[in-house]
Amino acid sequence: MPGKEITSFSIPSLGINGIISDSNISLLSDTLTTFTPLIAKFTTTGKNVSIGDVTQTSEVTSNSFSANLVYTVTATDGTTKDYTVTLTAPRTYGGSSLALWFKADSLILLDGENVQTWNDFSGKGNHLTQVTFPTRQPVYKTNRVNGLPALNFAQHH
Repeated sequence: MPGKEITSFSIPSLGINGIISDSNISLLSDTLTTFTPLIAKFTTTGKNVSIGDVTQTSEVTSNSFSANLVYTVTATDGTTKDYTVTLTAPRTYGGSSLALWFKADSLILLDGENVQTWNDFSGKGNHLTQVTFPTRQPVYKTNRVNGLPALNFAQHH
C-alpha cells in the first residue's frame, strides 16, 4: 500500500512540534499573540502534500493558521489522506482578555500526586491553591491526552 502519511510536523519559527493522532495534528504556542503567516516543516511518506489545490513544500510554503487547515497527502497511486492541523494559541484570544490559562504539562509531579498549587500562565496571577483540605486536591495523572498529563478533579473517598 503506497504511503500517504505525515510523519512529523512542526513550526520551527515558534519552536513547536505537532502531536499527530490519527488524522489530526495539534500544535500549541505559548507565545504567539497574533496570527501571521507561518512556515511548517513536515515529513511525509506520500508523493505530494497540498492544501486545496496549493502544493505545500516543507520549510517553504507559508500559511495562516488562524483557522484549522486541511493538508491532503497524495500517494503514488493517487489515493489521499487528509490531516486537520490545529494551532492553538491562547494569547490570541481577545487580545489582553485572557484571564486564566492552566497547563497540566507545567506541573512537575509524579503520577497520582496531589496538586496543591497550579500556576496561571495568563500573566494575571490567578493561581489556584488548595492546601487546607488535601482530600479535595486534584490528582496529577501522566499520559492522559495525546501522551500529555491532565488533572483528575474527581472527589477522593
